[in-house]
Amino acid sequence: MLPGAANTLGAHSTRWRSDLALRNPGNDPVDVRVFFLRAGQANDLANAPHKDYFLVTGEVKEIRNVLGAELGVTGTGALVVSVSRTLFPNNPAGATISAAMRTAAPLLLAPGDAGSGIAPAEPTDAARQSVGLTHDGVGDKGVRGAVGAVNLNRRDWLKLRIDYVDAEGEVLATKELHLPPLSAAQQTSPVRLAKGTARLSRTEGRGPFVAYATTVDNAAGDATFTYAAPDPGQPATVRPVSYLSIGE
Repeated sequence: MLPGAANTLGAHSTRWRSDLALRNPGNDPVDVRVFFLRAGQANDLANAPHKDYFLVTGEVKEIRNVLGAELGVTGTGALVVSVSRTLFPNNPAGATISAAMRTAAPLLLAPGDAGSGIAPAEPTDAARQSVGLTHDGVGDKGVRGAVGAVNLNRRDWLKLRIDYVDAEGEVLATKELHLPPLSAAQQTSPVRLAKGTARLSRTEGRGPFVAYATTVDNAAGDATFTYAAPDPGQPATVRPVSYLSIGE
């Protein structure tokens, strides 16, 4: 599962896009399905936009603007990449796929683009998670920071409380995220933070969620993407996302 997927307009009328790389690390060819979970709405894998790919042993597919060019959609959300035998009965038992994504926007005053690489999420059952965050505001200087999450429950809504905490441990603001089933949401920090922390707590709903923070340099466009970690005392064992597959 890869959060932070985009094919949308951003600040200064730049268009953010997500490029996806798939690699078959196994000794047999595999079929792969890439689903798009749109932010802000309930999603069902049976009806979600998707595209199938076939990769021979060791093959790498690099897909530019996967949402626009391959799936024909705009917006933001998350990708789910599956080699489930429920979907593809001919895939070998234990088939795996490696995936990585980069979400970027063109530079305004130079050729090329700037963005951040996004590795696959490692969900846990932690109800409380934290992630470092910096936010100077939206403008021409400093960085703008945001916090996002993906609800991995196929049936239930999820409500998260987000405490924005400064470097001295003081809570400067508290906000909420409301996430429909299999959906994502993101919010810009409501306060300025210098080396602060976003603390996320599940207050309604059940099941795992993935949380993260992003920053974008307002001048250069360089971006970072960081996953939240379970708070002390919370479950830290990585939970496989195979249960997201249709029929599992």
